[in-house]
Amino acid sequence: RKPPTPRKAAAPVRTRTAPSAARRSAPPRSTGVKTRREKVQIAAPLTLPRPEAKPTAPPPASVAAKLPRRVGLVTHYFPHVDAGIVAVDAASIRVGDTLHFKGHTTDFYQRVDRMERDHHPIEMATPGMQVGIHVTQRVREHDEVFVVT
Repeated sequence: RKPPTPRKAAAPVRTRTAPSAARRSAPPRSTGVKTRREKVQIAAPLTLPRPEAKPTAPPPASVAAKLPRRVGLVTHYFPHVDAGIVAVDAASIRVGDTLHFKGHTTDFYQRVDRMERDHHPIEMATPGMQVGIHVTQRVREHDEVFVVT
């Protein structure tokens, strides 16, 4: 066996000395550049009183009935037949309803003329169904669908 190698001694620790008295009494530099010894003072952030939130009442029933209701999402688009697949999840869609397709780059209104499920025409789609709707413009996945009327 080889005898263990002796460990090296730790390097001496260097300490900083205080600046000389001549440097401490020197006037501050006028270069505009902050040195390490100068303390930077930060102003306290300005705080403004927050306005109190007022509770808002729900819209009247006559107005609420006219607001668009979200009914589902577009899951696919077939450009060769101009059809979008809509997953209905909230309310029903009927032929004759006006739909609002809203997405990142999509925003248009259209009346439902044709609606199909499994290649068969249907008159009404209920929540839980996936239906194909003939559209006049391109729709994209994850576009939201709202019923306007």
